[in-house]
Amino acid sequence: MIPVLVSAALVLAASGEPTKAETAAAKLQAAQAEFKGGDFQRALKTLDAAALQPAPDRMLSQIHLLRGQCFAALQDFPAAEVAFGKALEHDPEASLDPAKVDPKVVRMVDNLRRVMQGDLRVRTEPTGASVKLDGRPLGAAPVRASVPIGRHSLEAITRDGKKTAQEEVVIHSRMATEVDLSLKEGGPAPKVDAAAAPSSPRAPYRPFADLRTVFAPGSSYDVVGFEVGGGFEYEFFRGSLHANLYPSFGFTPRLALGVPVVEPAHVYVSVEVPFLFSSPVALGLGGAGGLEYLFTRVVGAFAEIGARHFFAGNGDADPNRLVIEAGVRLRIP
Repeated sequence: MIPVLVSAALVLAASGEPTKAETAAAKLQAAQAEFKGGDFQRALKTLDAAALQPAPDRMLSQIHLLRGQCFAALQDFPAAEVAFGKALEHDPEASLDPAKVDPKVVRMVDNLRRVMQGDLRVRTEPTGASVKLDGRPLGAAPVRASVPIGRHSLEAITRDGKKTAQEEVVIHSRMATEVDLSLKEGGPAPKVDAAAAPSSPRAPYRPFADLRTVFAPGSSYDVVGFEVGGGFEYEFFRGSLHANLYPSFGFTPRLALGVPVVEPAHVYVSVEVPFLFSSPVALGLGGAGGLEYLFTRVVGAFAEIGARHFFAGNGDADPNRLVIEAGVRLRIP
């Protein structure tokens, strides 16, 4: 009798996890039917319950992808972005079919994949080989870089060009991916699935707008001001034009170079040319360093500190000013 009970207990223990995974799959299937029927709120409740069930990463990614589509259908795009981010955390290669899904929603997932970062560490044997990711140089091995999540083509070549290695790598969000490449002489490099590997992790040009408060401690005038502006960014570069609204009216063009530190924080340096229609007209040159934190792919907050030197329009005032700025930045998908 005891052996029979023990065997039954082992069968139940072995079948427990698959039952839970099957429950998640059943809930996902039910939510898909509810989504197709247009009952987005009910589908979200079903998906929330499914997300609490133990399941493989691929299935959890599908659950959160559908959650994002439900939020998008309800016009709640910030919540959709959070859901898509969770989907990409479970599966960095997750995607939506542009033939079946609104292209705007498809772009949201693709753009989010470019923003989310993972840590890549590459070692080579022999050491010192030149490493490239999707054809872009990373440096000499051993090398470490923060790169966009998803599938990439990694290659290395010795300084004399005689030994090479090539491999595909999938980068996960907030995780370190370590790769050891053994370079060999001659022979064809391993084939790369061109359809699966992106040609480049570069993000497209993206417009943005920001609102900032300018504080100049120690200045005899214009101690606190407000600016609004916008421009375009590409990869780590950003160019913008801002209008000074208070207390003096004017314009300030800016150029900035940013560097990802730890997702979702970035540091950057910028140069600017403030032009104020005060009495008299003021013209200067300034620079600053700052930190930006991305709450979502669309919304971020920043703070920076810098200095300005005015060549004209100072009167008897000190031409040099310490400037502290803070604000919010809105990126347009």
